[in-house]
Amino acid sequence: MPLLHDSFILLAISQLVTTCLYFLLHHRTRSGLLFILLFVCLICYVGYQHSALDNAMARLLYAISLLTPIVLYAIARYLFIDEARMKPVDWVLLAYFIMFREGIGGLIYNRATVTSDVVLITAYIIPLAILIYFSVMAALYTMQGYRADLLENRRTLRVYFVISTLVFIIPRLLSGLFVYGRMLLEDMSFVPVTLPGLVSAIYIFLIFLAFNLLIFHKHADLFALFTGSTWAGQPKKSSLPSTAATVTEKQATEPAAPLASGIIAVMEQQRLYAQHGFTIANLAQTLEVSEQKLRRSINSEMQFRNFNQFLNHYRLAEAGKLLKQSDAPVSTIAYEVGYSTLSSFNSLFKSQFGMTPTEYRLAK
Repeated sequence: MPLLHDSFILLAISQLVTTCLYFLLHHRTRSGLLFILLFVCLICYVGYQHSALDNAMARLLYAISLLTPIVLYAIARYLFIDEARMKPVDWVLLAYFIMFREGIGGLIYNRATVTSDVVLITAYIIPLAILIYFSVMAALYTMQGYRADLLENRRTLRVYFVISTLVFIIPRLLSGLFVYGRMLLEDMSFVPVTLPGLVSAIYIFLIFLAFNLLIFHKHADLFALFTGSTWAGQPKKSSLPSTAATVTEKQATEPAAPLASGIIAVMEQQRLYAQHGFTIANLAQTLEVSEQKLRRSINSEMQFRNFNQFLNHYRLAEAGKLLKQSDAPVSTIAYEVGYSTLSSFNSLFKSQFGMTPTEYRLAK
C-alpha cells in the first residue's frame, strides 16, 4: 500500500512539473510566473507526503506549501479584478503569518511541545484563519464579475479556479481549524483529520491531471489570455474624450461587423450605458441575440475584454463631454452617465485620463 501511495504522489508531481514547464515555456508574463509559483507550492504540498523524505525535508516542503492560499489570492486579484498589488492589510497578514506560523509554528509539532494556549492560538489558529481568509477572498474575487467577463477562456478558468479552491483547499484548512480547536478546548495532542493516504494521493493526481488536460485543450485561448495587456474592468488610457460616440482605434479604421454595428447603434441612440445596473443580459435581450454571441462580438470585433470596460468606454466619453459643456456638479454627471457611486466614477475617470473630473473640467 505505501508503494501505491508513493506512486500516485509521484504521478501528481509529474503533472505539476509538466504544468510548470508549460507556463515557463509559453507564459513568462507576470500572471504566468504567479501560476508557476502556485504550482511550486502545490508540488511541495504533494511531495512532503512521500514516505522516502526525512522529517527535515518534509517540514521544509510543508512550510512552503502553506503559502498556496496566499499565491491563489494574488493570482485572483491580478487575473480577475485587475489588482496586481495586494492591499496594505494583506501585507500585514502575510507578515504575521510568516513570523508566527512559518517561524514559531514551524518549530512546534504537537500539543506536548506547546507551552501555552497563547502559543497555540498565535502560532497556529490565527495563521490558519489568515489562510482561510486568503482562500475565501480568492474564491470571491474569482466569482466577482463572472457574468460580465467577455473572455470565454477566462470564464472557464474562473470556474476551475473556484471549484479547486472550494473543493481542495478550503476544506483542508477548515479541518485544520477543527483540529486546533479541539487541541485548545480538550487539551489534546495533534491528531490531523485527513483522507486515507491512498485516497488523498489519487484525488490530488486526478485534480492536476484534469487541469493539464484543460490547459492543453485551451492552449491557444490561454496564450491570448496570458499575453494580453488589458485585464478585466480597467479601461485603456486614451486621449481626452470628445463625444459618447468615440470608438476604439480598430473601429475607426475597419468596417464594423453587422452585430457590432447594431451594438454601437443601440448604445449610442438609446444611451443604454446610462442605465444603472445594466448587464450584458439586458443588452442581449434588447438586440435579441444570445449572450454568448454578444460576448464574442464585443470581445473579438470591438476589442473589449470585459463588459464593464465596454460600458465605461461610453460612460466616460459622455462624462468628459458633459464636464466641458455644462456646469452640473460632478456627482450629477456621474449619476447621469450610469455610475451609482462618485468614488467609483472618480477612480475610473482618473485611471483612464490621468486627472480627476474636476481637473479635467478646468483643463483647457
